[in-house]
Amino acid sequence: MAYTINFTDVSNKGSITVEDNTLNVQTSLSFPGRNTTAYGTAINENFLHLLENFAAPNPPANPAEGQVWYDNSTTVNQLKVYDGTNWVASGGVKKGNNQPDIDTSIKGDLWVDTANQQLYK
Repeated sequence: MAYTINFTDVSNKGSITVEDNTLNVQTSLSFPGRNTTAYGTAINENFLHLLENFAAPNPPANPAEGQVWYDNSTTVNQLKVYDGTNWVASGGVKKGNNQPDIDTSIKGDLWVDTANQQLYK
């Protein structure tokens, strides 16, 4: 028997239905249906992805509005938030030996020069 998971904003976003014996991947997390074998792997991978904020050089597939992603691309290293359409830089601290590119920075970012142990605004 399928079960339903509601978004926090159910009135605007609705819900997800998870069928038996399936792994629902409508979002960046996997939802195992009843009687799905190896469901523990999917659940534990979900916890790991949440713990690391989906840290990767490429954004997670099927994001949900409000989801965070740590873009650990070589020249970026920045936390981003999905606004329902795009990944938007959240601002904050960047670290590295070289000054970050202006294209990947936003007003208010801080940069820690790890080679010289210096903080820049």
